Amino acid sequence: MLIITRRPGEAFVIEVEGADGAPELIEIKLLEGGSQARLGVSAPPGCKVWRNEIYQTVLENRQAASGKSADLRSLLTSLNDLPQR
Repeated sequence: MLIITRRPGEAFVIEVEGADGAPELIEIKLLEGGSQARLGVSAPPGCKVWRNEIYQTVLENRQAASGKSADLRSLLTSLNDLPQR
């Protein structure tokens, strides 16, 4: 983990490779400091920015949905294997 000290108004930049191979920038700026920090995030279009607790919920929902779709597929396969009347 990289630890960076910033004062209000200061930022840091993360460079990522875009779909076309060109660099794209994510800027994170400290808006206010103190007992709670307020951060501003500027990211390329299509880049999703989540609070960690929300992202964990999204991951859990995706895993649950993928499990249900796999169960549905196996059920449909089982139905197709039944003798026809």
